[in-house]
Amino acid sequence: MVEKIEPNDKRVTTERVKVPTSGHTYTYLLAKPEDQNTIGTAVLLHGFPDLAFGWRNQILFLRDLGYKVVVPNMLGYAGTDAPTDPKEYTVSWSQMTNHHSVRYTFFRIRVDSA
Repeated sequence: MVEKIEPNDKRVTTERVKVPTSGHTYTYLLAKPEDQNTIGTAVLLHGFPDLAFGWRNQILFLRDLGYKVVVPNMLGYAGTDAPTDPKEYTVSWSQMTNHHSVRYTFFRIRVDSA
């Protein structure tokens, strides 16, 4: 049976980061391998309507395989900023491909240095 995380589980930390390029603050769950030998980073994204906690059955499994696991709460969920303008929740393909630095900045700030 696969272990799952529970609310306030000590094996996972809840982090906050402000993304400089967008100005939005995100909360995310972070799980690091216990032996500190990381083979890569797994990023799990939730859909609508859900929370990062929706991945509770997969987080420890991936961590135990040696992955650092990052599970952000999307805009409007669980402590992440909730903009009032609906346009803030829309990202076009060109924005995603032209703004990879947003993703890089987010992970460089908290994950790669963690």
